[in-house]
Amino acid sequence: DDFTLTISDNGVGLSPDFILEESDSLGLKLVNGLVGQLDGDLEVDMEDGTEFRIRFSVVPYRPRI
Repeated sequence: DDFTLTISDNGVGLSPDFILEESDSLGLKLVNGLVGQLDGDLEVDMEDGTEFRIRFSVVPYRPRI
């Protein structure tokens, strides 16, 4: 029931002093919002390029009003 979504590339990557929580990037704000909605965890690996891993479980359906 656990899933891992991995998105990566082997480009130049992020700067060594990059701090995910302090980023003003709209894209990363959207990613953090998705991770929050999924009650998941986000990991960033900046060794060779950049790799984002989102780990989450099945979220029960909640009817909307």
